[in-house]
Parts: sequence; C-alpha cells; structure tokens
Amino acid sequence: MKKFVGVLSFALVLALSQVVHAQDLDAGYLNISLFGGGWFSESSDVDSDWNIGARLTYDFTPYLEAGIETGWTSYDVDNRGAAGGQLGEIEFIPLYFILIGKYPLEFTDYTLVPYVLGGVGIVFWDSDASQPGVTDDEGEDYAFKLGGGADYYVTDNTAVFIEGGFQSWSTDLEIGNGVDSFYVSGGIKLSM
Repeated sequence: MKKFVGVLSFALVLALSQVVHAQDLDAGYLNISLFGGGWFSESSDVDSDWNIGARLTYDFTPYLEAGIETGWTSYDVDNRGAAGGQLGEIEFIPLYFILIGKYPLEFTDYTLVPYVLGGVGIVFWDSDASQPGVTDDEGEDYAFKLGGGADYYVTDNTAVFIEGGFQSWSTDLEIGNGVDSFYVSGGIKLSM
C-alpha cells in the first residue's frame, strides 16, 4: 500500500510541474485522475463503504479516452442468519481497462465535459474472515463497471469531476456469486 501511495504521489507532483494544454478540442493528452467516494452494495450481507482510486488515460480524439484504473476498498461482511454477527473484512483492488466517451459542451467554452464509461478487468481480493461463510481467503476474479459523470475544468489543465455508476466483482465468496454495487465518486483530473 505504501508503494502504491508513493507512486501516486510522484505522478501527481510530475503532473503539476508540467506545462499543459488549454482545454480545447485537441487530442493526444495524458490524464491522471485521483478520486474517492462511496459504494453501496446490493447485498444485505455486505456493508456499504468508501473507496479511493486512480485512473491514467489518454485522449485519442476529443471524444474518446482510454486507459487503466485501479483502486482500493474494504468492507465488512455480516452474517444476518440465525448466528448473526460479523464474518470479517474483505479488501478489493480492481484493475480495469477503461473506455470513456465524452462530449465537450461548446456553450460552456468546453469547460464542462459530460462522459460515459465502461470498464472490464480483474479484481484482487483478500479476506481476513475466520468464521464460516468464506470459501477462500484471497483470490482474483473478473470485474466490470459502467458509469457516467462530468469533468468541469477549473483551469486549462485541471478539472474536478463527479461520477456514478454500477460495478460488479465476481468472487468465490459465499456471500453470493459476486459483489454488485452502485458507486458515487469525485476527484481531480490533471491533463498534460
């Protein structure tokens, strides 16, 4: 975890030290996004919790970005059956390939950029649950997410954004066939 935070900190410092583009309809820019938010599970056995993450994308056209995204979240799994109580904590680290379709709004001088996104990838998970209800203590499985949001450029190279959507993580846990959740996040995007 310390290495992950160190790499993100280095990338942020590097991005802030660069002379970057004015937000216009050009392509060919590298984007670094840092975000945090909450997610809300569909399972009554999984408590909703918060998440943090980072995204690295490239503008192929003014309307298309692609890249990778990772993050971290941890949540508690409860046993709501006759025994009751908490089964343990599970940590997830997803790694997605992300495709973003965006539409810069001309009437805002291109400062407001709504978008939709989709991602597929893999999720690594680790459980410290010591009670019955978990078949494995760690693993990796497939993951996908669908969402939408909007970037608002506060300077030529810096945007704040809000995003929401749906994500699904397949797992071998006995809490179901996976973890499906809705998420809301916000963050900062640096373009260079």
